[in-house]
Amino acid sequence: MTRTTDFWRQSLGNRIIRGSALTIGTILLLFGVGEQLVPRASFVSSNPTPGAALASPPASVAVNFNDKLAEDSEMSVSSTITLSPLGEPVYGNGPVFKTKGPDSHDPEQRTLRVALDPKLAHGLYWVNWTTVAAYGRAKSSGRFCYAVGMTVPGSITREHAGGFYERDYRWRSDRAALLGGIFMVLIAVFSPRFLQRVR
Repeated sequence: MTRTTDFWRQSLGNRIIRGSALTIGTILLLFGVGEQLVPRASFVSSNPTPGAALASPPASVAVNFNDKLAEDSEMSVSSTITLSPLGEPVYGNGPVFKTKGPDSHDPEQRTLRVALDPKLAHGLYWVNWTTVAAYGRAKSSGRFCYAVGMTVPGSITREHAGGFYERDYRWRSDRAALLGGIFMVLIAVFSPRFLQRVR
């Protein structure tokens, strides 16, 4: 009688462990996958292009995205290297030009545009943005650089043209949810074998 009771207790314990792990794992996986399906405004093209070497300063910088932008999307352009009249590099942050909201001249509202001073010094300029998708409110950030009167240093272009970088704001939590979900499902699958070995 005692052995039978112990057996049923162990069996019930195994089922509870498997059921709990499977439930939690499924919820985490659904959350992680669901987040991947939320619309995001991702980089499509820009003028100037990442890593471009221009002969003269552009009148503006425009970045185009694949989805409609919310009004709280923003972008900035700033220099980290300027060239002196003698052509020598001067390191330091220069003036910052900013914009908020999509370009008013874009009927699809998928473009961020920053107007610049045409008399800006030659040098290295960084473009930084934070996009908020109009539908779903998913946030992403990115950056790249271009050069005027010089070339972009090789240390920046080693991995991506113009040091291009783009990432979803929630990528760490989304990745954690997916990995956690997979881990919990594996526990649900392999826990009975593990518990049998322990006992």
